[in-house]
Amino acid sequence: MPTNKFILGLQPSPLSVGFILLPHFTLLPFAAFVDALRLAADEGDQSRQILCKWTVMGSQLNNITSSCGITVQPWVSFRDPSEFDYVVVVGGLTHKGSVVSSSLINYLQLAACRTYLRKNSYKNTWKVYGAVA
Repeated sequence: MPTNKFILGLQPSPLSVGFILLPHFTLLPFAAFVDALRLAADEGDQSRQILCKWTVMGSQLNNITSSCGITVQPWVSFRDPSEFDYVVVVGGLTHKGSVVSSSLINYLQLAACRTYLRKNSYKNTWKVYGAVA
């Protein structure tokens, strides 16, 4: 029978996810991902970042406009990718032209040095999986 780590008094390390939003990102996939983390992060729907933590990052702290016009401001500038279990880049509209900055490419290259980086053909987005120790 599985044991509950909370019953044993053990606190598991929280899952840590860093989000990077590209200009004209699609809001629904981002919101759904964050909401799934929020629900998994705590018991009783209290929305505390206990078992999962997430951060919205950017090369600058300027508002980023989604494809539907709603803006999101990054909480912090790019942090060391080794602080995260996963780095998720949320893309969006591709007909608006190139939206990938050189600072984002540099950051993803740094992350790729320690992780497995996979390009997702849908919406031309990148996903970084599992940091390698």
